[in-house]
This record gives sequence, structure tokens and C-alpha cells, in this order.
Amino acid sequence: GRLGVPLLVLDGEALVQVGLEAAEALRAALREGLLQSAAVHVAGVDALHDATARPVLAALEAAVAEFGWLVFLAGTASAAVPPDFAGALVHPVEVALPDVPNSTLIWLRHLAGRTSDAAAWAAELAARFRLAPERIRAAVESADAERLTRPAPHPHPHRSPAPATSPARRRDCVP
Repeated sequence: GRLGVPLLVLDGEALVQVGLEAAEALRAALREGLLQSAAVHVAGVDALHDATARPVLAALEAAVAEFGWLVFLAGTASAAVPPDFAGALVHPVEVALPDVPNSTLIWLRHLAGRTSDAAAWAAELAARFRLAPERIRAAVESADAERLTRPAPHPHPHRSPAPATSPARRRDCVP
């Protein structure tokens, strides 16, 4: 079932890249999650276990202790988060990701009818992104919704269309 709450997503690897600025970003994100009754999903938590990322992990733990009400910490190792993290109830859940051939089939199933070369796109996306089947479906639906809301591009974005009487538009003109 679905929780019916907004989802706020953070990238652990990106947090490590910003270093000391991550502490304030984490506090703000988790505070916003609490104010909006949103679940907070921190992807790439494994990056926080590097010795250089310890301050970011400490900032995450402090922000979860202060503002976290529903936080998902996602990593590849089941022991990515200690059981006493932020004084919260920690429950590791393993989510199996499909291998590339199965992922390609899942991408293909969701892309069919939405693009002219679904097989090529499916193979490329499966090779580039390791996603659970539900995330693949959501990615395709999100991209499709964005495509439908965008205005159609002009055939020549840097030129205005030729007037109806110009040689480019008239077939009866001889150059």
C-alpha cells in the first residue's frame, strides 16, 4: 500500500560533495519533511561511511534525531546504518534490484508505445541505472508527463519560420 504522504529525496553522495554545507541542508530538509508531513528518503547512504564523510553522517544523525519522523536511509549494505542511529527505530529492508537483462525487459515493457525505439532506450537505461521495477515505472511515467506538458519545439529554434511567399516555402519557385 501507499502511505499517501509527500516524499522528499536527498542524495547522500551529493551531500558528501558539499561537505560542511551539508549539515544545514540536512537540517532544512528534515525540518521541511516534518513540517510537510513528508517522508524523507536519503539515497546513497553508503557514501557517508567513508572516513572523510563522518561529519556529514553525524549531521544526518543529528537532523534525524531533531526533525525525523519518517526517514528512509537507502544503501547497498544492510549494515549501512547502525541500529541505534539517532535514537530511532532502525529496520533494515533489503530491496532486490533486477540484473541488466531483467531491467532491460522492465524498461522495455514501460517504454513500449511511448518512444519509437523502445528497445534501444531500454538497453541503454538498464545499463546506466540500477532501479527497482517500481522506480522504473515511476521514471517513465514522470518523463512522459513532463513531455506532455512541454510545448512542441519549433523546427528551427534559432530561425523564424519562412513566410508563405518565400522560395523556401513555395514549390513553384526556381532558384
